[in-house]
Amino acid sequence: MPPGDLNAMAALVAENSYSVSPFNSYALNRGEPNYNELFRQAIVKLTQKEITPTKASQFIQDGLNSWNYVGRVKCK
Repeated sequence: MPPGDLNAMAALVAENSYSVSPFNSYALNRGEPNYNELFRQAIVKLTQKEITPTKASQFIQDGLNSWNYVGRVKCK
């Protein structure tokens, strides 16, 4: 891709990005604790070496499942 080719860069972003950010997803943020807060807490725990990345993802999932997140049946 030639430098400065904004159309090509925009196409790459459009083709390779998420359609909805988890930070803005209603389904992930309508209950408490919401995704944004769970993610923030997980990052703090990770940076303080309290948990592993795998345990951080499970921490987030458990928090979402605690308020019957719509995806809980597939994510236990």
